[in-house]
Amino acid sequence: MTPSPLADPDEHDSSIGAAYEPAWVTGGDGDLDEIVEKWSNGANLTSATSIAATVERATATIDALRHELEEASIWVDRASTFAAKEAELGRLIMRAQEFAARSASQAEERSRQVIAEAEVEAAIILEAARVQSAAIIEEAQRAPSLPPDDAHRLQEALQLFARTNGDLMRELRLLSEALAPRGDPEAGEPEA
Repeated sequence: MTPSPLADPDEHDSSIGAAYEPAWVTGGDGDLDEIVEKWSNGANLTSATSIAATVERATATIDALRHELEEASIWVDRASTFAAKEAELGRLIMRAQEFAARSASQAEERSRQVIAEAEVEAAIILEAARVQSAAIIEEAQRAPSLPPDDAHRLQEALQLFARTNGDLMRELRLLSEALAPRGDPEAGEPEA
């Protein structure tokens, strides 16, 4: 039976030899090399080597587990940091949505106000135009009409103007025909 460092001190195996006393018996903190050296003096060198190899494997396993625990701790820290950032991002998105909704509501209210103000202003302008047009119509109706003698003279002047204008047009046509080369289809036929 191989002694266990965790076993009760009163139950150790005395067949190992007097050269070996476990650390729990002597009260010392002996290291692995001391234990192996003490065991190498006896017949249980193979057992001591086996125990040393087992202890080394256990130490390596503990170191590997410690390394894994450190990495897991790093990942836990990263995950908690990510979760905190994700929560903050969520809060920021919510604030942005609230701001957008509030801004849209304010813009909608402002546009209603602008439309209402424009409608009032348009009504005022329209009423002013109605009043002004009514005043113009009333003034035109009150204005004296043209006296009959003046109307007759104006009519004679317009007829004279129309005759003079017609005479000038005939003379211009005759002049145009006289200046146009013969046989030109655009000039037309000379008047007889």
